[in-house]
Amino acid sequence: MHSRFRPLLSIILFLLIASCESKDPKKEPPKTPPPVVDVIVVQPQNVSNVIEANGTVVANEFVELHPEVKVEIFRYVSSRLPREVLERNLDFALMASEPGDRDLEAFPLLKDELVLIMSPKHQLAARQSVKIKDLGNEPFVAHNVKSGSRVKVIEAFARQHTPLNITLELATIETIKRFVQKRVGLAFVPRMCVREELDRGVLVTVPVRGLTHNRTLWAAHRRGASFSPAAAAFLDVLRKHANTAA
Repeated sequence: MHSRFRPLLSIILFLLIASCESKDPKKEPPKTPPPVVDVIVVQPQNVSNVIEANGTVVANEFVELHPEVKVEIFRYVSSRLPREVLERNLDFALMASEPGDRDLEAFPLLKDELVLIMSPKHQLAARQSVKIKDLGNEPFVAHNVKSGSRVKVIEAFARQHTPLNITLELATIETIKRFVQKRVGLAFVPRMCVREELDRGVLVTVPVRGLTHNRTLWAAHRRGASFSPAAAAFLDVLRKHANTAA
């Protein structure tokens, strides 16, 4: 028996589709397991939460078009994944910055911004905007890794000679959101990670004057690569998602 799909996808986060080996035609073939798309999320600081959320959306869209494919999502830490793509171990990568290697072709997949979140019951929640100095006495909940976003926030507070009171550091943005809902503190997170909570009204965002941080996530693959039918279909979904988000 043959599967139509050979090793599929990867997203720097990588996406890999498992395939089946050929069987002896004289034997009763077992039931064919479905191809598998593994979404493995790289964690270069807290941008992984954005990548994971966006990767999940893309994977869901792909499965709607190709229900025979099973999707599994994992988290992974690595700085070597662009090289893995170039060495043909991975088909696609989602990365937090445009790759510099000329052998990789990339296109912007998602634009996102850093936002200040708080409980709707917080005293500042009804404000149209706040100044950094308004936040000097507020406790903050933060991600416990170094990141470009964290540096931007620290620098902005320093320019205003305002203390950034980080009273609690947590491992994931999901946990941070729960603590913010419980009014343990405020937090800066990617908007992509709190869309559901904002829609449900359990969290609110308030613009901070003098503090903006936008970034772009990139989808990359080998330049001139020949894709399997499944990988080509996934690339179509990636480009469709990129055009929708533009």
